[in-house]
Amino acid sequence: MTCVLVLTAPLLLGGYNPLTAPPVAYPRTRTPVCAADGGDNRTSSTPSRMSFKRVRGLFGRWSQRRNDGAPDGGISDSRSAVGSGRIARYGVTALGGAGAAALLGRRKPQALPVVIVHGILDSAANMEEAAGWVREALGSGAYVRCIEIGNGEVDSLTKPMEWQLVQLAEQLKADVRLRGGFNMIGYSQGSLLARGFVQRYNEPRVHTLVSWVGPQAGQYGCPDWEANWPELAASTVVYLNQLTSAVWYSEPLQATLSFSNYWRDPLRLELYRQKSTFLADLNNEFARPNKTYSSNLKRLEAFVLVASAADTIIVPRESSWFGFYAPNSTSEILPLRQSALYRQDRLGLRALDRAGKLHFASCECKHREVPSETCRLQVWDAATKRYLVPQGALPGLLQWLRPKTLQEKESVAMEDHQAGLKSQLDAAETAAAAERAHRLHLERENARLRAMFDERDASGGGVGSAAGRAGNGALRGLAEAARKARRPLGRSAE
Repeated sequence: MTCVLVLTAPLLLGGYNPLTAPPVAYPRTRTPVCAADGGDNRTSSTPSRMSFKRVRGLFGRWSQRRNDGAPDGGISDSRSAVGSGRIARYGVTALGGAGAAALLGRRKPQALPVVIVHGILDSAANMEEAAGWVREALGSGAYVRCIEIGNGEVDSLTKPMEWQLVQLAEQLKADVRLRGGFNMIGYSQGSLLARGFVQRYNEPRVHTLVSWVGPQAGQYGCPDWEANWPELAASTVVYLNQLTSAVWYSEPLQATLSFSNYWRDPLRLELYRQKSTFLADLNNEFARPNKTYSSNLKRLEAFVLVASAADTIIVPRESSWFGFYAPNSTSEILPLRQSALYRQDRLGLRALDRAGKLHFASCECKHREVPSETCRLQVWDAATKRYLVPQGALPGLLQWLRPKTLQEKESVAMEDHQAGLKSQLDAAETAAAAERAHRLHLERENARLRAMFDERDASGGGVGSAAGRAGNGALRGLAEAARKARRPLGRSAE
């Protein structure tokens, strides 16, 4: 449609072609310059702004000249006026369409470099698979770098987060290819380091920040062990975790174990604020918040938070969305929008949210699977790719034209999404509890059978007892195989 209007505009204008005709001498006006803006009430001879009525009048006069010079004497004034208005509308539409075509036909902007930060007990080499997805999407010439924190797998655990953040900042500042700005992905613990760089440095500037299953609101426990243990052992771990939690705030552990720096005990929040050497400051939880943190974070063009319903490492899993246990509770989850962090806008998250720059996504991958091919479709293609790959002018134009009602609907959809994630997490918890009960049943059954076999061995003798011991050995082997296969002893592989 745009092409048709542009090509037929000269015909509709009565033979007038704006591209080849001499310039029109627009009347000039004498507009006073406001003294309050630094002027001295002098007059300006610049052309005044063209209104639609004026454009319509100009097109009408061009049409009238054409009719006056026509061999058949032209048309009546009334028809000329109607025709001039019609021509004016067509002309303005054609010129506007040409401008839109030029806008939409622009080449896509150059893709920004992308930096990926690994997590705890991890290395840059383990992020190369995810880096391959980014390079493939950005195309040839894209710069994608996986940052190594110290020596990776060891230093990411045994060095405090402050030391690791300084290491990250030094490498980013020294990379000349990042000086024009870049986008950053942080995985697990690396997402805290990535956000820490934005809040404290942000030079070179980060445009889009992506957090993959990161403990943004803190960590309290590690139920990956509990999911694989019987119920009694799991409950014992939970009890010991609560009993020994204060130990993580001791100075020796704060100085030598990275995860202790973002350990957030909901039962000891005052101790956490006093002793935490990293997260309490990063999340602006002190009486006097650092305004630089919020101002730097609000400069982001997009902040993407990806949580996993199948995550058994981040506790609680809602921490990846800045949700956490309510004060003095280890069961009630306080969502981001109900937290003081959001309501007081201590980090600028509320401002980002209202500007449509805070994005939430979820997946159903295990924690260690997130940067692997197993989770590519969910984490990269569905949750991350659109925020890092340049889309040209059209998506930005559509975003600008998007009605306010749609933004409000998206906010409601986000609440529904969060409720859906919670139901997924609850289902995962139920499944894990059922699995633990099943394993406990198998272990008890196997223990009973082993006791029975041992009793028969002890009471037997002679040649017959040797055969009995051999039979018992075979039964023990079957019981062990059943235990490893995690199925009841009475079932056999078919």
